[in-house]
Amino acid sequence: MQKLIITFDRLSLPNFLTQSQRIENALTSEPALTLFPEPWPAMFPSRANLTAAFTAFETAYDAENGDKHAIAIRDGERKKLTRILKRLAPYLESVAEAAGDPAMLETTGYSLRQPIVHGVPTESDTLPAPLLTVRRGTLSGVVVGRVKRQPGATAWNGEYASGDPNEPANWKNGILSTKASQIIFPGLTPGTMYYFRVRAVGKDGYGAWSDVANLMAV
Repeated sequence: MQKLIITFDRLSLPNFLTQSQRIENALTSEPALTLFPEPWPAMFPSRANLTAAFTAFETAYDAENGDKHAIAIRDGERKKLTRILKRLAPYLESVAEAAGDPAMLETTGYSLRQPIVHGVPTESDTLPAPLLTVRRGTLSGVVVGRVKRQPGATAWNGEYASGDPNEPANWKNGILSTKASQIIFPGLTPGTMYYFRVRAVGKDGYGAWSDVANLMAV
């Protein structure tokens, strides 16, 4: 079963804001609303807890003007939100594991740990670039990629960009699917043009990237 990355303490402030916003948006919209229905067990934070903590952090982030008091408030709200994000991850993992569907975790907004592979995770001669096609999902803000299965591939790693795809910094990682026909890119902004690419993952590392496909999210 795949695991969610919870090393939020290592993120810069802007990256933490972006990551936490993506998680909050994903978990409070479809398909996560259906896949992870409430009520959740009392020992885990609720969706309302998550939204309140994110809103408090976002407000403190926007209000921070450089003085020590405002910075202290911002940092305190970040710690509260971080605790909620870390506490929530095990529950989401347990639901996906119970359902036997690791692809459910791709709808949470969290980044996923890459599968353990042997050797250096560089381009592998045995895993050629897949042919990627993309379509809009049935839910708003979701794009679904599809490739053909490849011998030796155990998963597919996807990335997407909303800016210039020729600029490496614009690519966002974290999409990992064990299903070649269901590489889900959730939490996209309707009306925005996105670029997508996928590569296979096997025991010897990553395969070559597919050609870039583009589609506007709706």
